Formats: sequence, structure tokens, C-alpha cells
Amino acid sequence: MVKRGEIVRFHYVWKRQADAGEETGRKVRPVCVTVRSEGNPGHLFLFPITSQPPAA
Repeated sequence: MVKRGEIVRFHYVWKRQADAGEETGRKVRPVCVTVRSEGNPGHLFLFPITSQPPAA
């Protein structure tokens, strides 16, 4: 079971990639599992770990 704050690797799709119609991440990236939603039991939200600031 994945725990809150645990770092895992995932084919993360950036918003700009999703907006362009991509459905699978280009490469596996480290992500941090940080949020579990009461409204969506059983779902985890993955956030990328990156050294680059987000684009405007």
C-alpha cells in the first residue's frame, strides 16, 4: 500500500501534455503521493517532483 508522502515513480503527464492530447507520460518521473480525498475514497493524487519552476 502506498502511504501519504511516499515517493514513487510514475509516467506523469504534465498539464501541457494532457492539453495537447497525450495520455501517457513520456518518461517515468518521481512523484510524491500527498493527498487522499474524502470525496474520492480509494483515489490518490500524484504530484511531480521537479527542479524546474512551472511555466506561466
